[in-house]
Amino acid sequence: MGDTIRLIGYNPCSVNDGVGLREVFYVAECTHKCYGCHNEVWWNDKGTDYDINKLVEVIKRNDLTQIT
Repeated sequence: MGDTIRLIGYNPCSVNDGVGLREVFYVAECTHKCYGCHNEVWWNDKGTDYDINKLVEVIKRNDLTQIT
């Protein structure tokens, strides 16, 4: 497998994670620890590895233009 990203979840259409409709990827083991992150409990979760190239294809198929 090539480059991967570890995710807790994915929501193809959300109105709760930013302005307007957007596609949301919930990243596990995130090291950014952004102020105000509402997924802080997942920073140290194991999650599941996903192939980044396959996720790019998922993003391209979604008509939404915003990604969180």
